[in-house]
Amino acid sequence: MKLNWAGPKPTAPVQLVIQGRGDFRTAFFDVAGGKEVDVPAGEYVVCVGRILQGKGAKAQSANIFQGAMEAFTVEAGKTFELKMGAPFALVFTKGGTDSEVAIDATRIHVKDRAGASIVEFHGMTLIPEVLAAKAADGKGAKVIGKFVRMEDPEFLGAAAREVPKIGRFVALFPMPEGAKSGSLTLKVKPPFPDAKIGLSIKKHALFGKLDSSFQ
Repeated sequence: MKLNWAGPKPTAPVQLVIQGRGDFRTAFFDVAGGKEVDVPAGEYVVCVGRILQGKGAKAQSANIFQGAMEAFTVEAGKTFELKMGAPFALVFTKGGTDSEVAIDATRIHVKDRAGASIVEFHGMTLIPEVLAAKAADGKGAKVIGKFVRMEDPEFLGAAAREVPKIGRFVALFPMPEGAKSGSLTLKVKPPFPDAKIGLSIKKHALFGKLDSSFQ
């Protein structure tokens, strides 16, 4: 099989491990690099991957997991092309009510074209704006809220207590602009009834422009 990764070169994984299913569930293969890799015929899933740029203290990284990506089958005597990468999209969970929308920073991630989830951004945090539009196509959308980089150590400590399962790893996520209590949930009031909400990042360090669908 062969990995076909689309998108900016810095987004290509340095490691992408697939795992067999059924009789081959204990078989793991690293298919990063774009070269053909011999694997037994059978069904596979993406197990884990890693994107890495730079070295030492300046290293930027993110991890790849199966997410919504489906299993794929490699047939005997044939080369299977695993298509992943661009186009990329932001994914988030819309909570709250029609009068006050709530967006949890810890549930924002990037999805690739195959449905894999890209998460745990070290050194390149996702910092989106929140948009409101009258229709699901997002035309005429206006910014109604923002996330910002988490730089306040006191807020970090409070946020770690709010989400104990994540702890200090909350530093990998953005914080709502103006937040004081340690909550990573951004609450905004839509400017009109039945507003459709979406997220957007104008220019991410690796992925460039990122948008979500409106919901």
